[in-house]
Amino acid sequence: MGARGPARRPGTDLLTPRALNRALLERQMLLRRTDLPVVAAVERVLGLNAQDPNLPYLALWSRLERFAIKDLTAAIEDRSLVRSTMMRATQHLLSVPDFRLVRPALEPLLRRVQRNVFGRRTAGVDLDALVAEARELLGGRVLTRPQLGRLLAGQRPGADPTALGWTVQYLPDFDATLLAHADRTRMMTDQIRRRVCVGDAVAAVVLVDGTVAATWTRSRTGETAVLTVRPFFPLSISDRDAVEAEAGRLLAFTDPDASECRVRLFRES
Repeated sequence: MGARGPARRPGTDLLTPRALNRALLERQMLLRRTDLPVVAAVERVLGLNAQDPNLPYLALWSRLERFAIKDLTAAIEDRSLVRSTMMRATQHLLSVPDFRLVRPALEPLLRRVQRNVFGRRTAGVDLDALVAEARELLGGRVLTRPQLGRLLAGQRPGADPTALGWTVQYLPDFDATLLAHADRTRMMTDQIRRRVCVGDAVAAVVLVDGTVAATWTRSRTGETAVLTVRPFFPLSISDRDAVEAEAGRLLAFTDPDASECRVRLFRES
């Protein structure tokens, strides 16, 4: 509801920032893990951000009581779920019915975004043919964006490889739960947001009592997996224990074959 909306009726209450936070987390299945099948969970939140192919796996692990990697992989391979550029011109994983519902409505916007950003640099390029060629080039192999752009430009003398690569390929990491609102303070303060969102990058974060309290990174060296948590402010002993326990569970999910899993929980950073 906008600030200039209709007058508040007598006896009604305005939603507090905490109430907005809890409504968002409930809608996103982040207040508690839920017992749902993978496709139903993806539909419940109307798609999951998927700039990096691993992001939906982590997102569903955070939301579902009984989730295994094979559950999502199977849904992608049998085409129950589709990955495509969708809301905010970012990659999402959606069910096929939701994709068919939403994508046609977004198509004019997505084409306008491409023209606004790369229009001059891709003038005269048949975008449908470009996408078809990129799909063929990516079949059965992985290419970086610069590699893909150069291959696409090879068939189009004088074309801009960077513009071609960006026109058809994955964006930096983005988390709709954190950023898809005009008022982002329901999840984090402006000061913390400036540390979470640096340039195009959005750090992986830890929520404590529903708000951003830390960032985390994961690394693997040989048989040892390490998850490092860097809080933005001092955490209570109980919160530190809860964060450390959840980090251990995440490593067990991401690195089940590691002979050693370590959690490094720093003090305030």
